Amino acid sequence: MKICGFLQIYNELEKGNLKRCITNLKKYCDYIVAFDDGSTDGSTEYLIKEGCKVIKGLKNDFLNETKHKQWLLETALSCYKDIDWFFWLDCDEVLDANGTKNLREFCEKADKEGYYFPEITLWRSESWKRMDYLGQGKFLRLWKNNGKLKFNIAHGLHADLFPQGLSSIGNCDFNVLHYGYATYEAIVERWRERTRHGVAVEIRKKGLDESQMVLEFVSSDLFPEGCEPLRKEKPKPIKYCVGPDGMKKYSGGGEDYVHDWISLKWREGHLNPLTFKENKELMKGKILFLGCNTGTSTYFLSKYCEELVGIDINKEALEKAEKLFKEHKIENTKFVCCSGLEMPFPDEYFDGVYAIDFVEHIYPEDFKLMLDELYRVLKKGGHLFIQTPRASLQIEKEKKMGAFDPVHKILFKDEKIIKDYLNLNPKFEIIEFGIESRTNPGRPKEKHNEWRVILRK
Repeated sequence: MKICGFLQIYNELEKGNLKRCITNLKKYCDYIVAFDDGSTDGSTEYLIKEGCKVIKGLKNDFLNETKHKQWLLETALSCYKDIDWFFWLDCDEVLDANGTKNLREFCEKADKEGYYFPEITLWRSESWKRMDYLGQGKFLRLWKNNGKLKFNIAHGLHADLFPQGLSSIGNCDFNVLHYGYATYEAIVERWRERTRHGVAVEIRKKGLDESQMVLEFVSSDLFPEGCEPLRKEKPKPIKYCVGPDGMKKYSGGGEDYVHDWISLKWREGHLNPLTFKENKELMKGKILFLGCNTGTSTYFLSKYCEELVGIDINKEALEKAEKLFKEHKIENTKFVCCSGLEMPFPDEYFDGVYAIDFVEHIYPEDFKLMLDELYRVLKKGGHLFIQTPRASLQIEKEKKMGAFDPVHKILFKDEKIIKDYLNLNPKFEIIEFGIESRTNPGRPKEKHNEWRVILRK
């Protein structure tokens, strides 16, 4: 009895999914066939090294996935004449421990030609599943090779997930563990992918709004060997939202786009480099810079730091930042793709944190989460430096333009408003608070009217 693993991939090696999936499939599959939809990260080479049969697409063309699946099915049947069953997984999935151990025995006793498997969607964690969105689905994953299998060719995302030709279908109790939403970064990338492939905004928005999220704990016993959960903390609800045009994408309360237009020369004339110079005494030790984007502000901040970490939710922007720092041979700085609401750093890791024109992009309901997370990663006695516009017409301006999710989420019009937000974490001590009004030292000659706050842990 022979089982053939069946999957499609695109740049799954760099995401950390491919090795986990292939390791799992090899425990119960005799063969593995894969359609690589134009990967550029070495996924094809890895699959070949692991003994998989690979069809390599010349470019990413995921909207023709049913055409690719039919091609893959025909290739598998041509290469391996003795296939009894096909088992389909996506690369961000694994079969649970019971299924990994017993799928072959299940196939030997099966009296149906196809079987649905329940799916567990891990949500911003490796131990919690989301029940109100994608959390209770099931998919037809196991197909008997009866000589009649064929995909209906249709254009579009997930137009046909499984082949036609199965005469009888049943249910299997083995679970499939889905890691596609298991980290904040994966959720942001999933949003971008769905935007590219034209999935309706309202469908996507529903899943990204966690205000009514329902989570259930996933027992460690369900995870196969090598996939034991490391992050067991229950995720706190965060509001995710994205601009409707698919161009400006805001996630977790931050701006998620690339500031391509900001050059080092432009930034040099801005107020930020002067602010860094004036406050260099606060930059001793290991410093965190929030919302670094393409790294132009980080470049000037790095001159005063022993060790600097810049974070942003936009991977493309960070790639540009890394390129900039490599060109200028700056070695005291590294960049991490993550949200300011959920960071992969240990407790009391940083001596100081800089939030320059950052906090106004946080959703009001997430502001406490941000302060709590920054308090966690700061060392005792460490400083949090905040500089944010005193007032902005950005919200009203973008609403008039039809944006349902403006860039600036909070309008700090007066002292009471900003102090009410700062006091959401009363453990911080306010050691400096005031308004700073001045003009850029160089071009562009732009006037700034901003709150300047220093908090201490």
